[in-house]
Amino acid sequence: MSLLNPTEPIFRLKQPELDVQDLRGLFRLHWRIGSLTVWESHYTRVDQACLLWGLLIAVMFVTAQFFPIPWTTQAILWSALTLVVTSVMVNFTWFWATVEKLRWLILTWAGLVALGIVVTDYSIFARWGWMMGHLCHLWLGLSAIGYAASGWGLQSRSLVLLGASHVISCYALNFLPGWHFLATGIIMTISLVMLGEYQWDMHLAPDYEGLTAEEEHFNQLQQQLRQMGNAAKH
Repeated sequence: MSLLNPTEPIFRLKQPELDVQDLRGLFRLHWRIGSLTVWESHYTRVDQACLLWGLLIAVMFVTAQFFPIPWTTQAILWSALTLVVTSVMVNFTWFWATVEKLRWLILTWAGLVALGIVVTDYSIFARWGWMMGHLCHLWLGLSAIGYAASGWGLQSRSLVLLGASHVISCYALNFLPGWHFLATGIIMTISLVMLGEYQWDMHLAPDYEGLTAEEEHFNQLQQQLRQMGNAAKH
């Protein structure tokens, strides 16, 4: 798929025909009350990583906005939790990234998170006032870089647009004095929830790494089923 291919939806409901790398660690949710289905969906390891990040970010930025917890305490707590979630992200997505030949992308995100932790903690413990006043800009900027790299690597317009929205949000914060943390938390969390709950456009790898011939054949069949389903809708 070309990055500028307008025929591929940017976001859409998830398709049931999943590839081998998406089936690994898949979590299915079917919430029912009696005979009524309230919510039904499935979550790949990538989806799970996005939702886990969204939950952590929501808690961190809401806490920073509304709770008078010392900055040093927050720095220690959030740094530890962020490192844990980063390791979970790498573990969850490594097989998918290996098959799609995108391990560099996972390492890029991990590096951006590590950079954010170092700069954030240094600004707090060294009492670097200017940087403390721009922590939200820092994390929005790092996220924008990550989304831009993801959009390029996956040839995804949805990820490029999310990166652009984070850049615009950096500027928009200037019009929300006193609410930087809440606004940043909302932007970053909504973006991650969208990635976890919907299927976003991305390229299909022309070949795979680390799969058997049978698994590659399975992926080809799944791709054909998805194409047939898309054609039927049009």
